[in-house]
Amino acid sequence: MTDEKPQPRLIVRLKYTPQGRSVIRGLERVSRPGRRYYAGFKEIPWVRSGLGINIVSTPKGLMTGRRARRVSASAARSSATSGRGWLMSRIGKMPIALPPKVTVSVDKGNLVTVSGPKGTLKQQFDPDMIIQVEDGHVKVSRPSDQRRHRAQHGLTRALLANMVQGVSVGFTRRLEIRGVGYRAEKRGANLVLSVGKSHPVEFAPPTPDVVFEVDKDGRAFTISGIDKAAVGVGELAAKIRGARPPEPYQGKGIRYQGEYVRQKAGKTGKTGKK
Repeated sequence: MTDEKPQPRLIVRLKYTPQGRSVIRGLERVSRPGRRYYAGFKEIPWVRSGLGINIVSTPKGLMTGRRARRVSASAARSSATSGRGWLMSRIGKMPIALPPKVTVSVDKGNLVTVSGPKGTLKQQFDPDMIIQVEDGHVKVSRPSDQRRHRAQHGLTRALLANMVQGVSVGFTRRLEIRGVGYRAEKRGANLVLSVGKSHPVEFAPPTPDVVFEVDKDGRAFTISGIDKAAVGVGELAAKIRGARPPEPYQGKGIRYQGEYVRQKAGKTGKTGKK
């Protein structure tokens, strides 16, 4: 490891024996972009009973597993009164700024109510999480570094941030319709789609705060609401898109605005020999 600024570099030098054999017998990548592996300093595995070296990514940068154990142990001893070391969730430790006219109340058992110009949302969170409202910010902390608490820390903060954004500015999702004769229209509060089926496909808003807005030509529409959770804007937009997903040859169907649809070349007919 180098001490270069602003970021240190990891240099791997390959060594060989006089017989030409590699000293490094193998490299294994444990944490991958699609499958992250998180561990506390006490859970960092030993490589070959301490004879090998593992490289870990920490909030303080890249370092060897041996150094991470030493730094973490000293940090844990210095913060023994609070029970938390420097190993902290990058998302969970960020405070949430409250916009004007937005209020947050935390009831017993971590039942959080967020009210704003767009409406009111309520959600029950893990009772072990520590949710505090002070100086116009919402702060989330965890009682310990247990695996369950680490998993809930960033999740709780992200859900709270979605609630604050929902009641202040809301969430919107815009979809487009392509295809001859494909149209969308609004009947009352419901959205009715004509997308090449034997019958129109109708969608009702899952909650009263969800609103459909259809363009005059019926070729695009917008879904808006304050809830981004399971019954909110995101899942509803996915269900509507699933009524007629864009097909890969002519691109007909329902797609998100700005979505790239990879198209295939059409099949060419075979001609016989004359």
